[in-house]
Amino acid sequence: MVPVVKRTRDANADAKVETVFCQLGTTTKHPGDRLTAIKSSLATGRKMASSVGKASSLVSSVAAMTPKMLAGVRTSAPPPFNLVVSHVTGPMERLYWNGARLAALHPASVLDDGLAVAINATTLAGTLDFGIVGCPDAVPDLGQLAAYLESALFELESFYS
Repeated sequence: MVPVVKRTRDANADAKVETVFCQLGTTTKHPGDRLTAIKSSLATGRKMASSVGKASSLVSSVAAMTPKMLAGVRTSAPPPFNLVVSHVTGPMERLYWNGARLAALHPASVLDDGLAVAINATTLAGTLDFGIVGCPDAVPDLGQLAAYLESALFELESFYS
């Protein structure tokens, strides 16, 4: 699941967050093809989210978030997803505080019941930083997941170099 913020041209209007489901191309070996599959799936999800009316959009977002809204109510139904991936665009310029340069922004997240992993990314002046949070029962070695992410990024970088 990827949360998508929908903004309007009205600066005073509230931004709306919708849920978009995205295939991660995990069955595709080639890094370029995998990235293309992800981008295509995300574009399709965004297009579907923007093509439905307010009522339909609300229904799909509520359905995706129902486990969260039922906090305190025991249910055996798992959420419709177990991985959340998000990206927040950070500042394009370097930031300083008392002369010290901010070197990185590592985002953090919180897991709701039934979720296994949240991977968040943020940018800072041309860099990309990640934060990974995982349920220890679902992902006992989160460090290995981080190593796989790093390896995949190097593979993708070498493909595009």
